[in-house]
Amino acid sequence: MNISFNKQENNTALLTISLQEGDYQPKVEKKVKELAKTAQIKGFRPGKVPAAHLKRLYGASITSEVIDEIIGETLDSYLKENKIETLGQPLLNKDSKLFDYGKDTEVEVTFDLGLSPEFELPDFSTFSIKRYSVEVAADEVEKTIEDLRQRLANTQAVEVSEKGHQLFGLIKKEGAETEKETLIPTNQVEEAALELFLGKKAGDLITFDIRATFKPEHIRHVAALSKEEAEAAEGQYRFTVTEVKSVEPAAFDADFFGKVLGDASFDNEEAFRAELKRRMEANYTNDSTSKSYNEAKATILESLSGLVLPEEFLKRWLLVVNAKNKVTPEQIDAEFPIFKKDIVWDLLRAKVAVADKIQLDEAKIKDFTRMMISMQLGQMGLHNVGEEQLNNFTENYLSGEKGENYRKAAQDTFNMLSDEAIFGKVTFVSESINADEFAKVEA
Repeated sequence: MNISFNKQENNTALLTISLQEGDYQPKVEKKVKELAKTAQIKGFRPGKVPAAHLKRLYGASITSEVIDEIIGETLDSYLKENKIETLGQPLLNKDSKLFDYGKDTEVEVTFDLGLSPEFELPDFSTFSIKRYSVEVAADEVEKTIEDLRQRLANTQAVEVSEKGHQLFGLIKKEGAETEKETLIPTNQVEEAALELFLGKKAGDLITFDIRATFKPEHIRHVAALSKEEAEAAEGQYRFTVTEVKSVEPAAFDADFFGKVLGDASFDNEEAFRAELKRRMEANYTNDSTSKSYNEAKATILESLSGLVLPEEFLKRWLLVVNAKNKVTPEQIDAEFPIFKKDIVWDLLRAKVAVADKIQLDEAKIKDFTRMMISMQLGQMGLHNVGEEQLNNFTENYLSGEKGENYRKAAQDTFNMLSDEAIFGKVTFVSESINADEFAKVEA
């Protein structure tokens, strides 16, 4: 057996494995003998089929299987023993010659490899990123309460629309064929266009200019568009009314407090307002942290933009692994910039994990999974799930999908720990602003 490793340009390499007949034939003979013990072939007693006859029948497939096993094991061992870090998976070189059973005795297989670039960790403390501390004013709490009362309002079908009513129906852009179901609250209509939506009943058609009728933040929901589509939306739209409902805001009482907070213990106005403000500030903190982390990530990635990746190899590998989905080279090219950033960030995570001696164990995986499940339950309004029940949810999830859930949770836990380590080294500068100012920063 002979192995050669030749590094090429752009962090690629060729690894060639050459086998002589003596490297694989003993294993072939062993497999033939094992098969002879169980083979049932017409004309022979079980276990008495001559090896020569089995070779004539199965020699090609057994030899190919043995060679594939040896090549795979040799490739894996060579990379591990020589500490060669690769990206993607080795791909068969286009010039590799296929083994011809009955004609060839020597095997030579060449693999294309994509190599991880070598780099030093940046000095994270030199990256200075703003982190906003958002102060929630009393008037914003009151505005949120009114919005929630509208969201939890009691509705009743009526014949003709008035100010404050909701109009259900079908909307489409002028000239488009497809209609979408939507809901238009009249209190979101601009004052200058409000008259168009009053005095309407089921079956009426309303034509309006989307930009003149709604504020930008309302267009997405009213026109049933994606964020990107809403930003580009303009011109005339047609809305066919199918139903009109009156709206009576939810009563401001203990029942309302419990529905909003998912906790009946907040049964008076003072406690409700205090808890609502706390949660609003927590949401802003999460949004602010996410924003600052995204900015830090972009800044760090920019500092590593000089890393040389085996781009052509990776594009070819992506085509191979996505062959079943019929992904085209054009799609790969279009999405590659994002994939490239993900690759660099994963390389950074791995390097930081080694430098910081980050250890992954079952307890950390369970803690992370329990936290994620608790957050999901909270989003559903279930804030008081008992510890025992939460543990059961965690165990059931991690044991599901034949180990796939556990593998994913382990990867997610590692990502979280390494990201925490990275961002913990960045210099974040705190700045206090109000909610309106933060909304402008986020826009």
